[in-house]
Amino acid sequence: MRNSKFIILALFFASFLNSCKDTGINKINNDNGKKPNIILIITDDQRWDALGYAGNNIIKTPHMDKLAGEGLYFSNAFVTTPICAASRASLFTGLYERTHDYTFGKPVLKNEYMYQSYPYLLRKEGYITGMVGKFGVEVNEGIEDSLFNWKKKTFWPYIREINGKQVHLADINGDNAIEFIRSCKGQPFCLSLSFWSPHADDGAEEQYFWPGYYDSLYYGIEIPVPETADPLFFEALPEYLKTTMNRKRWYWRYDTPEKHQRMVKGYYNVSST
Repeated sequence: MRNSKFIILALFFASFLNSCKDTGINKINNDNGKKPNIILIITDDQRWDALGYAGNNIIKTPHMDKLAGEGLYFSNAFVTTPICAASRASLFTGLYERTHDYTFGKPVLKNEYMYQSYPYLLRKEGYITGMVGKFGVEVNEGIEDSLFNWKKKTFWPYIREINGKQVHLADINGDNAIEFIRSCKGQPFCLSLSFWSPHADDGAEEQYFWPGYYDSLYYGIEIPVPETADPLFFEALPEYLKTTMNRKRWYWRYDTPEKHQRMVKGYYNVSST
């Protein structure tokens, strides 16, 4: 993501949402009595250890490392339903999956929960609310318009041609975020900035796509083979786990040493974007 003059703050919203309901958002002010600007940054399918700050000495994530170093970093984080749609619904609503009852294959997220989501509550209190990138949950018609004053959702493919140049989706999302922030003109804002990276493109042969200016970022580096790559770990799994979608993905990405090197470097490249 490109540098900008704006300070980006990544916040965790579960306790925040509860405080909103109990005490009122208008009491959340900074030292000069003004409502703080809020930017929630989400990456998609980023492992806990795909971060330099987490101790990974190979991956290059300087901007995220700076956020972690200058902010509050949780070295342990646990979720009840570690899958994209359910987790996004929990971030929006502050509810566990067993309560909001939304994940892949389920009906849309109920209106009553979205009317308690952080964009809705903040907008009621005078915030300009924006959505950039991947929304990732299904809601009833009209709900998105009640949450966000401004939105530019994006979808695959990762690489687009714009004005004759190839542009990566992460750069598009970054530019859209800057556009939103500048449009607020001094008003308090909350931006949900959700990158697709480093999620793989499951339907593509190469799986991972990054901007050309990162082509040499991991050139000449040997990726260590993890201990869990030993077939004994696979054989110890319950039978039903041996035929899941993750096993298919293993064949797509890691079933040869050469493919393992190429795919992990690809994943790191997209994570660095």
